[in-house]
Formats: sequence, structure tokens, C-alpha cells
Amino acid sequence: SRSRERQDYLINYGAKKDALLDSVSQNLTTPLNLSRFTVDLIEKAVHEKKFHKINAHVSLIREVTAECIRSIEDLMREEHMESPTIHTQANRFELVGKIQVILDQLKASNPEKNFKLKSETNHLFFTGDDLKFFQIVHNLLSNAVKFTRPNGEIAVFVKIGKAVVTVIVQDNGIGIPAHLQPHLFQKDSRAARPGLKGEASNGIGLYVVKKLTELMGGQVSFESRVNKGTTFTISLPRK
Repeated sequence: SRSRERQDYLINYGAKKDALLDSVSQNLTTPLNLSRFTVDLIEKAVHEKKFHKINAHVSLIREVTAECIRSIEDLMREEHMESPTIHTQANRFELVGKIQVILDQLKASNPEKNFKLKSETNHLFFTGDDLKFFQIVHNLLSNAVKFTRPNGEIAVFVKIGKAVVTVIVQDNGIGIPAHLQPHLFQKDSRAARPGLKGEASNGIGLYVVKKLTELMGGQVSFESRVNKGTTFTISLPRK
């Protein structure tokens, strides 16, 4: 009946709207907060007449803004919705450099923490969806930052195989309690916790990581021990 069709439409529309809002929140909140922090740094540099620092800050805002715009465009194409038509866009990009950009962004807003990148090569051209890759790595690193104490270390390792590229994100933070680990990749996960500075969690960050990794044909796994740290491993096929 038309009444039932309308009810189904409203249910599906509501679910789709919630998914869109979740994606907007997850993909834009962190980079926009980073831009706000960087504007504060520019104001400080102007006040202290350290004008040589401004170019680097402006470049960071330009990069973050570009990623936000691309995220919005991606969402408008509904690529992240639960749909049989969901797809990825394959293009060739420099994978190690993409990770370095993310690390540079996080270093700027978290100077009290130590970041490092170790790769088997300085440049690796990879064919895949570069926006989804950015979101996967950015989510994992942002998560590591939230749960790592000052002076702690967050490291990224890139390993290259004939068929697979492996990206490992490792921290020596507070770890994930055993009772939360089975729920880590669930949507609206009960494993959601505020960060060490009280940062809010919407409970979908790692769900998004798993979803996007699988869309790229890859796999994600993790190991964690309380007060020892957490390691996430992303394996992506080389095409």
C-alpha cells in the first residue's frame, strides 16, 4: 500500500540522514579543530612578530581545507552510504607522502607528543582511493593521539610486499581494556570513550576505518594491552 511505501521511505530516509550526519561529524570535526588551532598559532606569530612562521601555518590550513572540501564532495556523492552501489575511486597517489601530511598536521596541534614515520621506501606510488586512505590513516592517528599521554610516542610503519602494502599505526598509550575489544569496530560502539583531554567520541571512528578499508579490498586488525599501547594493522592490496 501507499501508506506502507511512505513508511518505508521515511525509515530509509532517516537512516540515510543519520549516516550522513555521522560521516560529516567524523570526517570534518577533527580537521576543522586543527584549522582553528592553526589560526591561533598565526595570531600568536603576528603578535610576536615571528612572520617567518606564518607561511607554514597557512600551508597547513590550505591542506586541511582541501581535504574537508573533498570529504564534503565525497559525501554528496553518497560514496559512504550503506548501498549496493557504493564504490571507490581508483587513482594513483604517493602513499608515504600522504601519511607524512597527516603526521605534519597532528604534530602541529600536538607538540607535546612524539611522532615518527618509518617506511621501507621514501616514495611509494599506490593505486587506490586516496581520500578513503587519508580518512583511514587520519582516524587511526587521531585515535592514537587521544589515548596517548604527553611525551608518548605514535609511530607509523609502512611495509611493502609484492601483493600487499601494510600500514601499521602504533602507540604506547593507555590501551584498550579487554572487555571493550570485541566491540571496537561496531557502529555506535559501546567501546567509545572520551580521550585523555576529555575529547568527545561519537563511537563510529573505528567502524568507519573498517568499512573504508574493506571497500578498498583490505583488512584491518589490532592488538592492545592496557597501559602498554595499541597497534592497528591495515593491509591493502596493490593493484
